[in-house]
Amino acid sequence: EEEEILTNATETGDYLQAKARELSEHPSVGDIRGLGLMLGIELVKDRETGEPFPVGEKVSQRLCRMALTRGLALSGASGGADWVDGDDLRYYPPLVISREEIDLSLAIIHQSLTQLEEEATFAMQGILTQHILLRPLWFIPHFIPRFVLSLGIPEEDHHSPFDI
Repeated sequence: EEEEILTNATETGDYLQAKARELSEHPSVGDIRGLGLMLGIELVKDRETGEPFPVGEKVSQRLCRMALTRGLALSGASGGADWVDGDDLRYYPPLVISREEIDLSLAIIHQSLTQLEEEATFAMQGILTQHILLRPLWFIPHFIPRFVLSLGIPEEDHHSPFDI
């Protein structure tokens, strides 16, 4: 009582819940729930559909590791969507936390979410690049004979570079 821990926890808990809503700007954040100094952040692959991350991507584990390298310990859980897929983060700060420490904690969560989303974007660009680079391999052999025939060259007189 003399340190006013309950008063601090109530005030900083309200502050945490209000400031945590700013994390909803991240496309990978599906929902933010909490009460007092307990905070839960649902992570989704697609916010529009609510599609969860597949368990194999280990998103909550990766995010916890990213935050820990920045000095913040978080708890992560998987399987929240359907007992297999789905990830969420849980943050349980000490009852004596200050507003400044909450700001720092949320900044670390923000940085970790940004890093995760950048990694996902980079991975998707790699997939798209592979698709674009591989596409001509199936497209060209079918296109060349049609193009040559459209020039009026008899089919028996043209040879594709792909003929073996």
